[in-house]
Amino acid sequence: MALTDSKEEFPNQLKKGIPGLLKMVRGTCWNQISDNCEFIISEIKNHEDGQDFDKVKKQFLKSNLQKKPKKLNDILPELMLGYDNFHDVDLEILQAKRHKTIINIKYYSKLSINEEFRESMKNENTMLHCHITIPPYASSFSDSTHKKFDVNWHLGGWRYEWNMWLWKMKFRW
Repeated sequence: MALTDSKEEFPNQLKKGIPGLLKMVRGTCWNQISDNCEFIISEIKNHEDGQDFDKVKKQFLKSNLQKKPKKLNDILPELMLGYDNFHDVDLEILQAKRHKTIINIKYYSKLSINEEFRESMKNENTMLHCHITIPPYASSFSDSTHKKFDVNWHLGGWRYEWNMWLWKMKFRW
């Protein structure tokens, strides 16, 4: 995590964060990760009490997969418009293909924070994060051949289903 220096420096810091994300993913996932990156933007929203978190997560993923990815220079103007209201900006792989990596630039708005806390941090710089969402079964890999996982696991598929089944079986015993 890093605090951005200023609104003017945000594009440069974002551009510097992307290779860090790709390096992190290459060290953790077995997929071939392309340096040819395209981006989408999405807002992280609070979910209400009583909402099915898995359902909300699936809807969020579905809506993001329907967005048309763009080059970073094409979405920077939109990001810069919202910068003053960003509390947190998070870079995460949405989908990795052989010749293209789609990165989701997620932001959490200061307007989503409760009023008391918002007032105390209104003059603070935006935080910039890079992260990988780890599948639940990844922590149960015991041999070295299975330490890396599929970066696209959240999209489902037979490999994900198989690993989830094995993981559930392990905890049944």
